[in-house]
Amino acid sequence: MEALAQCRQSLGDGAEGLVRADADESVGLVPVVGRRSLDEDDPVAEMSYARRLTRSGQVGRVGVDPGAERVGCGREDPGQEFASGGRMFAVIVWINGAFGSGKTTTGGLVVKMLDGAKLFDPEYVGYMLMPFVESPTGDFQDLQLWRHLVIETMTGLAQQYPHPWVAPMSLINAAYRAEILGGIRGGGVEVHEFVLALPEMQLRARIEADRVEAKARQWRHDHVSQALTAFASLRDATFVDASQAPEHVAAAVTSRLRR
Repeated sequence: MEALAQCRQSLGDGAEGLVRADADESVGLVPVVGRRSLDEDDPVAEMSYARRLTRSGQVGRVGVDPGAERVGCGREDPGQEFASGGRMFAVIVWINGAFGSGKTTTGGLVVKMLDGAKLFDPEYVGYMLMPFVESPTGDFQDLQLWRHLVIETMTGLAQQYPHPWVAPMSLINAAYRAEILGGIRGGGVEVHEFVLALPEMQLRARIEADRVEAKARQWRHDHVSQALTAFASLRDATFVDASQAPEHVAAAVTSRLRR
């Protein structure tokens, strides 16, 4: 009750702020919208309200803080979207899209724009495995071990090194996408997925024009149709127009995170 009273005093009734809810299921930072002020007489209801927001997905920004043991609050700082009291909170920013759509470039720019963010490319896990384990299809995403290690690695990074972690990686197999993103979320880590969207002709033209990844050109072309089909049915990701300049694409991602 005392913490909630302090929140009310510091934020004011109806002001936007952050309430940290402590629950068995999860602990997160959730916005307190203007139409619902803090109630110092009913802390359980406040915490229940925060938990409902976290579980229902109504909140676009939730930072997991496993060490929290009480209700806390703080004003939102546009330059520290995932921080409170100087502490950075864990979140995964997954940059999805067809092969050749600009994920790596976008991810690198997002890291520069998002305070405290770090980049981890799940391909690194594949490169580690390839000398020791052969995939029958030639694609390390088909290795169950790769998918398992990606889940464990990204969950571990987020929990033990709490930063916004940016992961540029195509997940065009619906089952693999569900397994990986669901597995990370199941570990209590918030995941924001962005899909870079391009019309087919523009995507293929970009693949042809790429001289840095010329060896991957045919691979990328071969997977265009699968990617476009997979993304056409998605309803639980944020789509970003990737036909813009790379800086504008990255800015669109970071602006969505700040909402």
